[in-house]
Amino acid sequence: MKIHNAKLLEDFGRNGKLNIAIVSDIYKPFVGGVTTVVEDLANNLKDKCNVVLFCQDGKIKDNDDFPIVRCKTIPFIKSIGDIPVPNLDFKLKKLFKSLKIDVIHIHTFFGLASFALKMAKKLKTPVVYHGHTKLYDEYLSITNCKLISKILTKKAVKKLNKATEIWAVSEGTKNIYKSLGVTKPLKVVRNTTKFDYLDDQKFVKAVKEKFNIRSSRVAFFMSRMEIKTKNIDFLLRATRLALNSLDFQLIFTGGGADYDKIIEMTKTLKICDKCVFTGEIRDQKTREALYQIADLFVFPSVCDTAGIVILEAASQKTPTLCIAKTFPAEIIVDGKNGYLSKLDEKVFAENMIKIFKSKNRKIVGENAYKQLLNKDVYQKIYERYKELVKNKY
Repeated sequence: MKIHNAKLLEDFGRNGKLNIAIVSDIYKPFVGGVTTVVEDLANNLKDKCNVVLFCQDGKIKDNDDFPIVRCKTIPFIKSIGDIPVPNLDFKLKKLFKSLKIDVIHIHTFFGLASFALKMAKKLKTPVVYHGHTKLYDEYLSITNCKLISKILTKKAVKKLNKATEIWAVSEGTKNIYKSLGVTKPLKVVRNTTKFDYLDDQKFVKAVKEKFNIRSSRVAFFMSRMEIKTKNIDFLLRATRLALNSLDFQLIFTGGGADYDKIIEMTKTLKICDKCVFTGEIRDQKTREALYQIADLFVFPSVCDTAGIVILEAASQKTPTLCIAKTFPAEIIVDGKNGYLSKLDEKVFAENMIKIFKSKNRKIVGENAYKQLLNKDVYQKIYERYKELVKNKY
Protein backbone atom coordinates (compact mmCIF):
# COMPACT_ATOMS: atom_id res chain seq x y z
CA MET A 1 0.00 0.00 0.00
CA LYS A 2 1.26 3.47 -0.91
CA ILE A 3 -0.36 6.71 0.25
CA HIS A 4 -0.14 10.04 -1.56
CA ASN A 5 -1.04 13.14 0.52
CA ALA A 6 -1.31 11.05 3.70
CA LYS A 7 -1.50 14.18 5.86
CA LEU A 8 -4.87 15.09 4.29
CA LEU A 9 -6.32 11.87 5.70
CA GLU A 10 -6.00 13.42 9.17
CA ASP A 11 -8.97 15.67 8.34
CA PHE A 12 -11.29 12.69 7.97
CA GLY A 13 -13.77 12.81 10.84
CA ARG A 14 -12.38 16.03 12.28
CA ASN A 15 -13.77 18.89 10.18
CA GLY A 16 -17.47 18.02 9.95
CA LYS A 17 -17.35 17.23 6.23
CA LEU A 18 -18.61 14.06 4.57
CA ASN A 19 -15.95 11.39 4.14
CA ILE A 20 -16.10 9.94 0.63
CA ALA A 21 -14.14 6.93 -0.63
CA ILE A 22 -13.84 6.74 -4.42
CA VAL A 23 -12.87 3.23 -5.53
CA SER A 24 -11.48 2.47 -8.98
CA ASP A 25 -9.05 -0.15 -10.26
CA ILE A 26 -8.38 2.17 -13.20
CA TYR A 27 -6.52 5.42 -12.68
CA LYS A 28 -3.38 7.14 -13.90
CA PRO A 29 -1.21 6.38 -15.79
CA PHE A 30 -4.08 4.71 -17.71
CA VAL A 31 -5.75 7.18 -20.07
CA GLY A 32 -9.48 6.80 -20.63
CA GLY A 33 -12.99 7.85 -19.67
CA VAL A 34 -13.03 6.23 -16.23
CA THR A 35 -9.74 7.88 -15.23
CA THR A 36 -11.11 11.25 -16.37
CA VAL A 37 -14.40 10.84 -14.47
CA VAL A 38 -12.66 9.71 -11.28
CA GLU A 39 -10.09 12.51 -11.36
CA ASP A 40 -12.67 15.21 -12.07
CA LEU A 41 -15.04 13.84 -9.42
CA ALA A 42 -12.36 13.94 -6.73
CA ASN A 43 -11.17 17.41 -7.73
CA ASN A 44 -14.68 18.85 -7.73
CA LEU A 45 -15.67 17.32 -4.38
CA LYS A 46 -12.47 17.91 -2.40
CA ASP A 47 -13.58 21.35 -1.13
CA LYS A 48 -17.01 20.13 -0.01
CA CYS A 49 -15.96 16.69 1.26
CA ASN A 50 -13.01 14.75 2.57
CA VAL A 51 -12.18 12.65 -0.48
CA VAL A 52 -9.83 9.68 -0.80
CA LEU A 53 -9.23 7.58 -3.90
CA PHE A 54 -8.49 3.87 -3.56
CA CYS A 55 -6.93 2.47 -6.73
CA GLN A 56 -4.30 0.06 -7.99
CA ASP A 57 -0.60 0.78 -7.79
CA GLY A 58 0.21 2.59 -11.03
CA LYS A 59 3.93 2.66 -10.30
CA ILE A 60 4.00 6.41 -10.86
CA LYS A 61 4.49 9.44 -8.66
CA ASP A 62 1.12 11.04 -7.95
CA ASN A 63 0.71 14.82 -7.99
CA ASP A 64 -3.03 15.17 -7.34
CA ASP A 65 -4.30 17.52 -4.62
CA PHE A 66 -6.33 14.82 -2.86
CA PRO A 67 -5.19 11.68 -0.99
CA ILE A 68 -4.65 8.52 -3.04
CA VAL A 69 -4.22 5.05 -1.59
CA ARG A 70 -2.50 2.73 -4.07
CA CYS A 71 -3.23 -0.95 -3.49
CA LYS A 72 -0.72 -3.75 -4.03
CA THR A 73 -0.99 -5.45 -7.45
CA ILE A 74 0.12 -8.64 -9.18
CA PRO A 75 0.78 -9.18 -12.92
CA PHE A 76 -2.13 -10.47 -14.98
CA ILE A 77 -2.78 -10.98 -18.70
CA LYS A 78 -1.14 -8.48 -21.04
CA SER A 79 -4.40 -6.92 -22.28
CA ILE A 80 -5.37 -5.95 -18.73
CA GLY A 81 -2.01 -5.46 -17.03
CA ASP A 82 -1.52 -5.64 -13.28
CA ILE A 83 -4.56 -6.20 -11.06
CA PRO A 84 -5.08 -5.07 -7.45
CA VAL A 85 -5.04 -7.68 -4.69
CA PRO A 86 -6.52 -5.92 -1.65
CA ASN A 87 -6.74 -9.17 0.33
CA LEU A 88 -2.94 -9.37 0.25
CA ASP A 89 -2.60 -5.74 1.31
CA PHE A 90 -3.02 -6.17 5.06
CA LYS A 91 -2.77 -2.49 6.01
CA LEU A 92 -5.54 -1.51 3.59
CA LYS A 93 -8.43 -2.85 5.65
CA LYS A 94 -7.19 -1.17 8.83
CA LEU A 95 -6.78 2.18 7.07
CA PHE A 96 -10.22 2.00 5.44
CA LYS A 97 -11.94 1.34 8.77
CA SER A 98 -10.06 4.17 10.49
CA LEU A 99 -11.32 6.78 7.99
CA LYS A 100 -14.98 6.40 9.01
CA ILE A 101 -16.22 6.66 5.42
CA ASP A 102 -19.76 8.04 4.94
CA VAL A 103 -20.28 7.01 1.29
CA ILE A 104 -18.37 4.57 -0.93
CA HIS A 105 -18.45 5.45 -4.63
CA ILE A 106 -17.33 2.49 -6.79
CA HIS A 107 -16.15 2.74 -10.42
CA THR A 108 -14.90 -0.82 -10.99
CA PHE A 109 -16.09 -4.42 -11.14
CA PHE A 110 -12.82 -6.13 -10.22
CA GLY A 111 -10.57 -6.56 -7.16
CA LEU A 112 -11.13 -3.32 -5.30
CA ALA A 113 -14.90 -3.50 -5.88
CA SER A 114 -15.20 -6.74 -3.89
CA PHE A 115 -13.06 -5.27 -1.12
CA ALA A 116 -15.14 -2.07 -0.95
CA LEU A 117 -18.44 -3.97 -0.90
CA LYS A 118 -17.21 -6.15 2.00
CA MET A 119 -16.16 -3.06 3.92
CA ALA A 120 -19.51 -1.40 3.18
CA LYS A 121 -21.41 -4.39 4.55
CA LYS A 122 -19.24 -4.56 7.66
CA LEU A 123 -19.41 -0.84 8.36
CA LYS A 124 -23.01 -0.38 7.13
CA THR A 125 -21.91 2.32 4.69
CA PRO A 126 -24.04 3.45 1.69
CA VAL A 127 -22.61 2.42 -1.68
CA VAL A 128 -23.00 4.16 -5.03
CA TYR A 129 -22.01 1.99 -7.98
CA HIS A 130 -21.07 4.07 -11.04
CA GLY A 131 -21.65 2.04 -14.21
CA HIS A 132 -19.42 3.03 -17.14
CA THR A 133 -19.47 -0.16 -19.23
CA LYS A 134 -21.83 -2.50 -21.07
CA LEU A 135 -20.42 -5.37 -18.99
CA TYR A 136 -20.72 -8.38 -21.32
CA ASP A 137 -19.40 -6.50 -24.36
CA GLU A 138 -16.53 -5.11 -22.30
CA TYR A 139 -15.57 -8.52 -20.95
CA LEU A 140 -15.81 -10.08 -24.40
CA SER A 141 -13.43 -7.46 -25.83
CA ILE A 142 -10.91 -8.36 -23.10
CA THR A 143 -11.25 -12.15 -22.92
CA ASN A 144 -12.49 -12.99 -26.43
CA CYS A 145 -14.43 -15.84 -24.77
CA LYS A 146 -18.24 -15.88 -24.56
CA LEU A 147 -18.39 -18.31 -21.63
CA ILE A 148 -15.93 -16.35 -19.48
CA SER A 149 -17.71 -13.10 -20.38
CA LYS A 150 -21.07 -14.53 -19.28
CA ILE A 151 -19.59 -15.66 -15.97
CA LEU A 152 -17.95 -12.28 -15.34
CA THR A 153 -21.18 -10.48 -16.24
CA LYS A 154 -23.16 -12.53 -13.72
CA LYS A 155 -20.59 -11.72 -11.05
CA ALA A 156 -20.77 -8.03 -11.93
CA VAL A 157 -24.57 -8.01 -11.62
CA LYS A 158 -24.27 -9.60 -8.16
CA LYS A 159 -21.95 -6.78 -7.16
CA LEU A 160 -24.33 -4.15 -8.55
CA ASN A 161 -27.15 -5.64 -6.50
CA LYS A 162 -25.10 -5.17 -3.32
CA ALA A 163 -25.00 -1.40 -3.83
CA THR A 164 -27.41 1.10 -2.31
CA GLU A 165 -28.03 2.51 -5.77
CA ILE A 166 -26.49 2.44 -9.25
CA TRP A 167 -25.65 5.42 -11.43
CA ALA A 168 -25.40 4.71 -15.16
CA VAL A 169 -23.72 7.16 -17.54
CA SER A 170 -26.49 6.85 -20.16
CA GLU A 171 -30.05 5.56 -20.59
CA GLY A 172 -28.73 2.76 -22.75
CA THR A 173 -26.34 1.59 -20.03
CA LYS A 174 -29.15 1.79 -17.47
CA ASN A 175 -31.38 -0.37 -19.68
CA ILE A 176 -28.63 -2.96 -20.13
CA TYR A 177 -28.23 -3.28 -16.37
CA LYS A 178 -31.99 -3.71 -15.96
CA SER A 179 -32.09 -6.40 -18.64
CA LEU A 180 -29.24 -8.28 -16.93
CA GLY A 181 -31.14 -8.52 -13.66
CA VAL A 182 -30.11 -5.48 -11.64
CA THR A 183 -32.82 -4.91 -9.04
CA LYS A 184 -31.35 -2.02 -7.02
CA PRO A 185 -32.42 1.58 -7.79
CA LEU A 186 -30.97 2.81 -11.09
CA LYS A 187 -30.56 6.40 -12.21
CA VAL A 188 -28.74 8.16 -15.03
CA VAL A 189 -25.92 10.52 -14.02
CA ARG A 190 -24.37 11.94 -17.15
CA ASN A 191 -20.74 12.99 -17.42
CA THR A 192 -19.41 16.51 -17.64
CA THR A 193 -15.99 17.95 -18.52
CA LYS A 194 -13.47 20.16 -16.77
CA PHE A 195 -12.67 21.82 -20.10
CA ASP A 196 -13.61 25.48 -20.46
CA TYR A 197 -13.71 27.61 -23.57
CA LEU A 198 -10.14 28.61 -24.45
CA ASP A 199 -10.03 32.36 -25.01
CA ASP A 200 -6.45 32.55 -26.27
CA GLN A 201 -6.24 32.86 -30.04
CA LYS A 202 -2.48 33.37 -29.97
CA PHE A 203 -2.06 29.96 -28.34
CA VAL A 204 -4.58 28.34 -30.72
CA LYS A 205 -2.62 29.69 -33.67
CA ALA A 206 0.63 28.35 -32.20
CA VAL A 207 -0.88 24.86 -31.83
CA LYS A 208 -2.12 25.04 -35.40
CA GLU A 209 1.36 25.85 -36.63
CA LYS A 210 3.03 23.27 -34.40
CA PHE A 211 1.05 20.41 -35.94
CA ASN A 212 1.05 21.86 -39.46
CA ILE A 213 -2.73 22.21 -39.65
CA ARG A 214 -3.13 24.16 -42.87
CA SER A 215 -6.51 23.29 -44.31
CA SER A 216 -9.48 25.66 -44.11
CA ARG A 217 -11.57 22.63 -43.11
CA VAL A 218 -10.58 20.39 -40.18
CA ALA A 219 -12.12 17.23 -38.76
CA PHE A 220 -10.84 16.00 -35.41
CA PHE A 221 -10.77 12.66 -33.58
CA MET A 222 -9.44 12.28 -30.03
CA SER A 223 -9.56 9.01 -28.14
CA ARG A 224 -7.62 5.83 -27.50
CA MET A 225 -6.20 4.51 -30.75
CA GLU A 226 -8.05 1.21 -30.78
CA ILE A 227 -9.46 0.24 -34.16
CA LYS A 228 -12.19 -2.13 -33.01
CA THR A 229 -13.59 -0.35 -29.95
CA LYS A 230 -13.47 3.14 -31.51
CA ASN A 231 -14.52 2.09 -35.05
CA ILE A 232 -11.52 3.89 -36.53
CA ASP A 233 -11.33 1.77 -39.69
CA PHE A 234 -14.89 2.92 -40.47
CA LEU A 235 -13.83 6.56 -39.96
CA LEU A 236 -10.83 6.20 -42.27
CA ARG A 237 -12.85 4.63 -45.08
CA ALA A 238 -15.55 7.30 -44.72
CA THR A 239 -12.85 9.98 -44.79
CA ARG A 240 -11.44 8.59 -48.01
CA LEU A 241 -14.91 8.81 -49.60
CA ALA A 242 -15.43 12.37 -48.35
CA LEU A 243 -12.02 13.48 -49.63
CA ASN A 244 -13.08 12.49 -53.13
CA SER A 245 -15.49 15.44 -53.06
CA LEU A 246 -13.99 17.95 -50.62
CA ASP A 247 -10.53 18.82 -49.33
CA PHE A 248 -9.93 18.81 -45.56
CA GLN A 249 -7.56 17.53 -42.89
CA LEU A 250 -8.32 14.88 -40.29
CA ILE A 251 -6.42 15.27 -37.00
CA PHE A 252 -5.85 12.29 -34.69
CA THR A 253 -4.91 12.78 -31.05
CA GLY A 254 -4.32 9.91 -28.67
CA GLY A 255 -2.19 6.87 -28.09
CA GLY A 256 -2.94 3.19 -27.93
CA ALA A 257 -2.21 -0.33 -29.10
CA ASP A 258 -3.26 0.33 -32.70
CA TYR A 259 -1.52 3.67 -33.24
CA ASP A 260 0.99 2.38 -35.81
CA LYS A 261 -1.64 0.21 -37.52
CA ILE A 262 -3.88 3.23 -38.02
CA ILE A 263 -1.06 5.21 -39.61
CA GLU A 264 -0.44 2.28 -41.95
CA MET A 265 -4.14 2.18 -42.82
CA THR A 266 -4.05 5.84 -43.89
CA LYS A 267 -1.18 4.95 -46.23
CA THR A 268 -3.04 1.96 -47.66
CA LEU A 269 -6.12 4.11 -48.23
CA LYS A 270 -3.91 6.84 -49.74
CA ILE A 271 -5.13 9.54 -47.37
CA CYS A 272 -2.01 9.84 -45.20
CA ASP A 273 -1.20 13.27 -46.62
CA LYS A 274 -4.56 14.52 -45.32
CA CYS A 275 -4.12 13.06 -41.81
CA VAL A 276 -2.16 14.54 -38.91
CA PHE A 277 -1.17 12.36 -35.93
CA THR A 278 -0.22 14.34 -32.82
CA GLY A 279 0.27 11.36 -30.53
CA GLU A 280 -1.03 11.40 -26.97
CA ILE A 281 -1.41 14.88 -25.48
CA ARG A 282 -1.99 15.29 -21.75
CA ASP A 283 -1.85 19.08 -21.61
CA GLN A 284 -5.44 20.31 -21.29
CA LYS A 285 -4.85 23.69 -22.94
CA THR A 286 -3.36 22.08 -26.05
CA ARG A 287 -6.25 19.66 -26.28
CA GLU A 288 -8.74 22.53 -25.91
CA ALA A 289 -6.94 24.33 -28.74
CA LEU A 290 -7.19 21.30 -31.02
CA TYR A 291 -10.93 20.99 -30.39
CA GLN A 292 -11.30 24.69 -31.16
CA ILE A 293 -9.26 24.46 -34.37
CA ALA A 294 -11.60 21.75 -35.64
CA ASP A 295 -14.75 22.55 -37.58
CA LEU A 296 -16.14 19.15 -36.70
CA PHE A 297 -15.43 16.47 -34.10
CA VAL A 298 -15.98 12.96 -35.46
CA PHE A 299 -16.84 10.13 -33.08
CA PRO A 300 -17.93 6.94 -34.88
CA SER A 301 -17.72 4.59 -31.87
CA VAL A 302 -20.62 2.17 -31.40
CA CYS A 303 -19.15 0.62 -28.23
CA ASP A 304 -18.93 3.63 -25.89
CA THR A 305 -21.51 4.10 -23.16
CA ALA A 306 -21.16 7.89 -23.16
CA GLY A 307 -18.31 9.91 -24.67
CA ILE A 308 -16.65 12.64 -22.63
CA VAL A 309 -14.87 13.74 -25.80
CA ILE A 310 -18.22 14.97 -27.15
CA LEU A 311 -18.48 17.27 -24.13
CA GLU A 312 -14.87 18.38 -24.51
CA ALA A 313 -15.60 19.33 -28.12
CA ALA A 314 -18.76 21.16 -27.01
CA SER A 315 -16.69 23.16 -24.50
CA GLN A 316 -14.90 24.71 -27.51
CA LYS A 317 -18.15 25.24 -29.44
CA THR A 318 -17.29 22.44 -31.86
CA PRO A 319 -20.16 20.13 -32.86
CA THR A 320 -19.85 16.35 -33.01
CA LEU A 321 -20.88 13.90 -35.72
CA CYS A 322 -21.61 10.50 -34.18
CA ILE A 323 -23.56 7.36 -35.01
CA ALA A 324 -27.33 7.50 -34.51
CA LYS A 325 -28.95 5.17 -31.95
CA THR A 326 -25.71 4.67 -30.02
CA PHE A 327 -25.43 5.59 -26.35
CA PRO A 328 -23.25 8.70 -27.00
CA ALA A 329 -25.95 9.90 -29.43
CA GLU A 330 -28.55 10.16 -26.64
CA ILE A 331 -27.60 13.77 -25.89
CA ILE A 332 -27.47 14.86 -29.54
CA VAL A 333 -30.40 16.45 -31.38
CA ASP A 334 -29.47 16.15 -35.04
CA GLY A 335 -28.78 19.51 -36.64
CA LYS A 336 -29.44 21.38 -33.38
CA ASN A 337 -26.57 20.67 -30.95
CA GLY A 338 -24.67 18.10 -33.02
CA TYR A 339 -25.09 15.68 -35.89
CA LEU A 340 -26.12 12.05 -36.31
CA SER A 341 -25.34 9.58 -39.07
CA LYS A 342 -26.30 6.06 -40.03
CA LEU A 343 -23.65 3.39 -39.53
CA ASP A 344 -22.79 3.54 -43.20
CA GLU A 345 -19.46 4.81 -44.54
CA LYS A 346 -21.01 6.51 -47.56
CA VAL A 347 -23.67 8.24 -45.46
CA PHE A 348 -21.09 9.30 -42.86
CA ALA A 349 -18.92 10.75 -45.63
CA GLU A 350 -21.90 12.62 -47.09
CA ASN A 351 -22.67 14.02 -43.65
CA MET A 352 -19.10 15.24 -43.21
CA ILE A 353 -19.27 17.07 -46.55
CA LYS A 354 -22.67 18.53 -45.76
CA ILE A 355 -21.53 19.78 -42.34
CA PHE A 356 -18.34 21.35 -43.70
CA LYS A 357 -20.46 23.28 -46.21
CA SER A 358 -23.20 24.15 -43.71
CA LYS A 359 -23.83 27.82 -42.94
CA ASN A 360 -25.28 27.08 -39.48
CA ARG A 361 -22.44 24.85 -38.20
CA LYS A 362 -21.32 27.58 -35.80
CA ILE A 363 -24.84 27.88 -34.41
CA VAL A 364 -24.90 24.11 -33.81
CA GLY A 365 -21.55 24.43 -32.02
CA GLU A 366 -22.90 27.27 -29.86
CA ASN A 367 -25.91 25.12 -28.95
CA ALA A 368 -23.61 22.23 -28.01
CA TYR A 369 -21.73 24.60 -25.70
CA LYS A 370 -24.96 25.81 -24.09
CA GLN A 371 -26.77 22.47 -23.80
CA LEU A 372 -24.33 19.58 -23.31
CA LEU A 373 -21.77 20.48 -20.66
CA ASN A 374 -23.79 19.43 -17.57
CA LYS A 375 -21.61 21.55 -15.30
CA ASP A 376 -23.88 21.30 -12.24
CA VAL A 377 -23.55 17.52 -11.94
CA TYR A 378 -21.02 17.62 -9.05
CA GLN A 379 -23.31 19.75 -6.90
CA LYS A 380 -26.09 17.23 -7.56
CA ILE A 381 -23.77 14.36 -6.63
CA TYR A 382 -22.84 16.09 -3.38
CA GLU A 383 -26.50 16.65 -2.52
CA ARG A 384 -27.23 12.98 -3.21
CA TYR A 385 -24.38 11.90 -0.93
CA LYS A 386 -25.97 13.92 1.88
CA GLU A 387 -29.34 12.26 1.27
CA LEU A 388 -27.77 8.79 1.34
CA VAL A 389 -26.07 9.52 4.66
CA LYS A 390 -29.27 11.01 6.08
CA ASN A 391 -31.29 7.95 5.00
CA LYS A 392 -28.76 5.66 6.68
CA TYR A 393 -29.82 6.86 10.14
